[in-house]
Amino acid sequence: MVFSIFFIIWLGVAFRVLPSTLNTEIWLRKKTNISIDSIPELPCIILMDILSRLPITSILQYKCVCKTWFNIISDPYFAKLHFARAPVSLLFSNTADLSILDKRLYVLELEVCRRKPVTYVCNVITGEYMALPQPKNDGFKRRILGFCFSQTTNRYKLIQEICDNRWSFATQEHQSHQIEVCTLGTKKWRNIGDFPYSFPKSEYQSFCDSLNGALHWLVQPHNNTTFICHFDIENEQFKPFPGLPVQDLSRVRHMHLGVSGGFLYLCEKFLTSYSVEIWVMKDYGVKQSWTKEFVISNAEWTNSIWNRGPVQILNYGLYTKMETMEGAELYILHNSELSAYNAKRHERKIQVCGIDPFHFVIPYVPSLVTLKEAVIGESSQLQCPDKR
Repeated sequence: MVFSIFFIIWLGVAFRVLPSTLNTEIWLRKKTNISIDSIPELPCIILMDILSRLPITSILQYKCVCKTWFNIISDPYFAKLHFARAPVSLLFSNTADLSILDKRLYVLELEVCRRKPVTYVCNVITGEYMALPQPKNDGFKRRILGFCFSQTTNRYKLIQEICDNRWSFATQEHQSHQIEVCTLGTKKWRNIGDFPYSFPKSEYQSFCDSLNGALHWLVQPHNNTTFICHFDIENEQFKPFPGLPVQDLSRVRHMHLGVSGGFLYLCEKFLTSYSVEIWVMKDYGVKQSWTKEFVISNAEWTNSIWNRGPVQILNYGLYTKMETMEGAELYILHNSELSAYNAKRHERKIQVCGIDPFHFVIPYVPSLVTLKEAVIGESSQLQCPDKR
C-alpha cells in the first residue's frame, strides 16, 4: 500500500518533467528500474485520476505512450473529468460572434469572399469542426445569439436572430426580427417566431454563457426601459426575468451583463464619477439577492481609460492559474487593457495592454470533448484535422 502511494506520487511528479512522448519509455528505463510495461498494472481508475490533473498539451502527447493510456484519454468520461478540474484560461477572438457553451465548444462565423458567411462549431484543442446549415431566411443580417446545452435531450442548440431590414438592424429598432433554432447535427434551422424585444444601445452589452438552462440578455421594449430577458433552452421560449439592481439608468454610461463562476453579474459604469459597481445575483432568479460585491473608484485607475467602453469581469468565482499579483480577486477587461484587481488593497496590475478594440477576450477551459458526442443523425458534416 505504501509502495503504491509512493509510486503514484512519483508518477505525478515524473509527468511534469517528461522530456518528450517519443522518448518516454527510454527515459523511464534509464531513470528507474520500473518498466513502462508495469504502468498499466495500476488500476485504470488511478491512472485516469492522475492523467486528468495534467495540462491539456501534455495529455495530447501522452495518448501516444501506450494503448492503455490512449484508451483512457479517449474515454468520454475522461474528457468530462479533466474539464471539471482544468483551470480557466483566456481566449482572444476578433469577432463578437464567437460564443461559448460551457467553455468547451465554440461557434465562429467566417466571412467568405463573394459567398454567404459560414458558421462553424469547433473545438480548438482537438481541431474538430463542423459547418452549420445555411438558414432558410436570407435576411439582410443574421447573428448568433447563443450556444447552449439542453439537459433534457443532451443536445446542443444554437439560437440566431435574422433581421429583414437594414435600418432596423443598424438602429436596433424592433422590426422584423425573427428567431431560429438549430439542434447541432441536424441540417436545418427552425423558426420559432418573432423576437419580442429589441437589443439596447451598444453601451449596454450582454455576452452571456448559458446558466440554469437559460440564456440571458439585456433588452428593451418599446418604452426604452432596459431589463433582463432569458431564453428557456428546453421550451424554446423567451420569458421575463427579475429586474436590475439599479433603477435609475439615466446615471449609467455603460453596462455589461455576463455569467461567471455560475453567477449572473452586472457591471455598471456611471456617467459623472466614472466609478464602477459590480453586482452579483447570489440566488438565481431572486431580485433581492443582487449583491454589490465591488466598487471601483475612478481614482484607482487612470482617467483616460474610463472614457470608453463597458467593463467585463473574466474570472469571478472561477478557478484560474493565470499569473497575477498576490491577492488579486478579479480579472477586468476594459477598453484595450486586461488588468488584475485587488479589491482589498484597491490596486491593479496591467496584464495585457494594447488589445485591439475589435478583439474580444473570453474565459474558456481547454477541453477534450469531441463533436462526435454532440451531433445527432448524419455526422458527415464533421471534419477532423489532418493527421499527416
